[in-house]
Amino acid sequence: MNPKQILIQSISKNFLNLLNEELSHIPSIRYNYYKANGIYTISIKCANYYQRFSDITSESFYGSYIYLYTNLSLLLSALIISYYERNLIRRAIRLNYFYFENKEQEQIKNIASSILDPDFPIDINKNLYMYRKETILNALLKNFRKCNHINVEAFVNFSLTPYLLEIENTVDKSVELYLSDMSYMELIRLILNGWLP
Repeated sequence: MNPKQILIQSISKNFLNLLNEELSHIPSIRYNYYKANGIYTISIKCANYYQRFSDITSESFYGSYIYLYTNLSLLLSALIISYYERNLIRRAIRLNYFYFENKEQEQIKNIASSILDPDFPIDINKNLYMYRKETILNALLKNFRKCNHINVEAFVNFSLTPYLLEIENTVDKSVELYLSDMSYMELIRLILNGWLP
């Protein structure tokens, strides 16, 4: 495999705008950004896949397929978490906990978002973020070793099963926290109303 380009496609203009902004800060990458048939595409030019060490120049190294797909995988893993995670949490709640009212679902989503937020002041959140990013990164690297293109939505929905399971587990924990908090608040209300000694 000696691809001349890497294609990243998405139906989300906002997601590819974020990627486009990140790529614009890397001067050695040459790429095009366009829309065709309702799909937004970034096409990144590659110099070559394999090269003898003595033939490597700074331009050919930064344009090599291996360098590009590794750095793109790092960029995409962080962007997927920041752009898609809230929607994945919302989807998991809607599918598995549809019987909760909208207000309750929103509270559960906020609890799950706090658990997954790497800036939340608990060390386990940072570890959980790194685990999620590493899971996505490994899947991206595996994808780019096989082929030179990716459809972001299809990748998120069909290639990230361990990541999606982690989101669902977090939603499950959030529901447990929400229900235990509700039970505690109900107990306090009963005590304050004098119904319990």
